[in-house]
Amino acid sequence: MEQLFNILIWAAVFQGVFLGIVFISSNESRSNSNKLLGLFLIALVIEALGSFLPYNEILGYSVGYYFELPEVKVLIPLLFTNYVFVKIGVEEKYKTFLRLNYGFGFMVIGITLVNFILVLITGKGLNSYLSIETMEKLHIVQFTYAVVLTIVGLALATVEVTRYRKMASSNYADMDMLSISWLWRLILLLFIAAFLWSLELVRVYIGLLTGNFSSWDFVSATWGVLIIFIYFVSYRAFKKRDLLEGLTPVKELKKPSEAQDDSDAILAEKLEEAMSSQKMYLDTDLTLYDVAKNVGASTRKVSNFINSTYDQNFSEWVNQYRVEEVKDRFKSTDSENLTIEAIGLESGFKSRSAMYAAFKKFTGASPANFKT
Repeated sequence: MEQLFNILIWAAVFQGVFLGIVFISSNESRSNSNKLLGLFLIALVIEALGSFLPYNEILGYSVGYYFELPEVKVLIPLLFTNYVFVKIGVEEKYKTFLRLNYGFGFMVIGITLVNFILVLITGKGLNSYLSIETMEKLHIVQFTYAVVLTIVGLALATVEVTRYRKMASSNYADMDMLSISWLWRLILLLFIAAFLWSLELVRVYIGLLTGNFSSWDFVSATWGVLIIFIYFVSYRAFKKRDLLEGLTPVKELKKPSEAQDDSDAILAEKLEEAMSSQKMYLDTDLTLYDVAKNVGASTRKVSNFINSTYDQNFSEWVNQYRVEEVKDRFKSTDSENLTIEAIGLESGFKSRSAMYAAFKKFTGASPANFKT
């Protein structure tokens, strides 16, 4: 069993290196979020090397003690949290938080650099100049900091992704903005890993206080979850394009300048005119603000009316019109020579994935099922 686990670990290490290089250097989408995800995977690989290398020296340099390989425990949660913030467009909001923690993370790595330079110059590392107790305390401090940062970072990521999806569904009609279940899965996997990592930290503290370390070791369990994480990222990267494409940032939409207090009956007529006659849903970038401005009402009133009258959020309401438009065009002879994707674009869908997601939601089937 242990041999199988080691094989999986090293397979994941090589996969992580490959994916990290792909995300950092991808010509398909040279985004900051991709670079951060790539660096996160490389940091995982470095941490794995420190935990699972089967020997203690490389070319005469010791790698089996504290701060003898780059200590990236702090950077691992920070890079992932930063990735999520950049992906949904809220990194400016957390600029100070990110800078302070990057500063501490690189300061910890600096200890490794000092250790390496000492070995080159004097042939002795920090462990020869500082006591074992001091080295252990330095290691425990950065370990504790990394665990706390992981929990805080994932909590902030959860709050912001929840907010992103809520705002997207209430103000935008782009289904791609709502198709972020993969991002939730990444966060969930890291929450599980963080929980196991926290248990390992508690085990270490109990051992230091009592002098009796438990035989329970949560390191392997943590890496078991991280292996799943790496392979899930691999699956998403090569089966779907979500990871290589940026999500559209959401923002609070301003109120139309000419808002008036119409009755529900009048508002219903105006909305029906905007969608059925003017076919505003054909605009791939349609927002709640655009519709509210067209009907002369506030965004809040339009949103509340759609929610209460149709039992749908704005995105669902608009995309149901688009689905019906696609189905009508399938029956038209004018669309006989067009592909399903082309018809979807002409019907207001911004992408193939958005159209398929909407069809699945409202019909339970794919667009191909309706094309004759």
